[in-house]
Amino acid sequence: MAADRPLEGYSILLLEDELFIAAALREHLLMAGAAHVETPTTVSAAESCLSETKIDAAILDIVLPDGDTRGLAEKLAGQGVRVIFHSGHLRPEWLDGTLGDAIFLQKPSDADAIVAAIAGQSEGG
Repeated sequence: MAADRPLEGYSILLLEDELFIAAALREHLLMAGAAHVETPTTVSAAESCLSETKIDAAILDIVLPDGDTRGLAEKLAGQGVRVIFHSGHLRPEWLDGTLGDAIFLQKPSDADAIVAAIAGQSEGG
């Protein structure tokens, strides 16, 4: 993995309902080497994506039009998927061990910080 492409070959789920944020972050992830970025805007659409695509990491907004992402995060963490929460609605109480090594990043976070968190180069907050 090259230093300028730390996400080389990754398949990423980017669950974000703010389209401008999703588009900008998707572009940054692809430039960082991600092979594939799924961009659903609801929890139910994300669940559908997961039935068709294996992912390596997930960037989840917390509050979406059809609910919060806690259940989805638990499912992903149970499958060994790296979970990064990127939200203005941080829930530190969710860091109770059931979400593995999930990381919370306050929205808006620098795209490089998100890439570093996915690549395991940050402990988050």
